Amino acid sequence: MEYLKEGDFVRTKMENSNVLIGGLLMVDDVEGTQVYVHHVPKNSIGSFARLRSRLKKLKCIKLQLPVDDLEWLIKNRPSVITHPSTKRWEDAIDKTEELTSMHRGKYDVTVFYNPHSKISVVVTEPIFWNPYRLSSLRPKEKKVAARWNNIYVI
Repeated sequence: MEYLKEGDFVRTKMENSNVLIGGLLMVDDVEGTQVYVHHVPKNSIGSFARLRSRLKKLKCIKLQLPVDDLEWLIKNRPSVITHPSTKRWEDAIDKTEELTSMHRGKYDVTVFYNPHSKISVVVTEPIFWNPYRLSSLRPKEKKVAARWNNIYVI
């Protein structure tokens, strides 16, 4: 059974199957076989219990953004961004597979945050790549690009 802790992202598994159903959930508390979770983004339901055996922990990476970029993400809700390359952002790139419409990245969830902001942005099914890998243009500054399916403010 997977180790779960407060703040982990999970999805519900179908009974007798590993097929994931329902939306993105965040763990609030773990007590024995029960895990208390809430929907992302939060709704009026609040926290509710799920059996630990019915949850799948999602792979997550947390990446820091400048406050201005974080505010821009919240306001504009884009599905793609580029960011100056850092070791952490480069580590997010899945270099083992070609990017296709069917490609799934190495993470299920990315949290964009800034330590000086109380708000974070969560995206699902992120894919990271070097935007200049296939181009003859070479920028002055190395970049990492990311795209995703859903974006939530928490």
